[in-house]
Amino acid sequence: MIFSGGEGAQIYHQRHWVIWLTLLLGIIIDSFNWPAPWSAAIPDLTPLVLLYWVMAIAQRNFIITAVILGIAHDVLYHSSLGSHALIYLALLYPMLFIRLQLRNGTLFQMSLIVGLWMLAHQALSWLLHLGRIGSEQQLSFWLASLVAMLLWPLLFISLRSLRRHMRVR
Repeated sequence: MIFSGGEGAQIYHQRHWVIWLTLLLGIIIDSFNWPAPWSAAIPDLTPLVLLYWVMAIAQRNFIITAVILGIAHDVLYHSSLGSHALIYLALLYPMLFIRLQLRNGTLFQMSLIVGLWMLAHQALSWLLHLGRIGSEQQLSFWLASLVAMLLWPLLFISLRSLRRHMRVR
């Protein structure tokens, strides 16, 4: 029996909705209205989920996905159109080149890199929005990268088990 590969490829193609579903879930969680003391310290989940999928499945179409997600974030936060897309592209493109080294590291090493990555995300966000963060939220704004670093192992393990369970490749 000769296998054409068409059916298997179609099954894997059909399962890419899982990626979009997790990214949509990240946008929904990012849009929650958290209580005032915690709101600035909670990191954006969408770039973390996008980072996981770039590490797990490196495809060049994640650049287009980053632009779409960035514009969705701009619409959601009523910010300048394209600012989040620019941030996502600036941080995602280099990650495409070091993803294999990052993926082969330990979970602790990944968490450190993700923390630095989110710190760069926070810095670019602060620069593009001209530091419009109030002085009372400055500390919690910068702590979001530390929270992202601590959240990464849970997010990584959860998304990896989902990817393996759904056989997304």
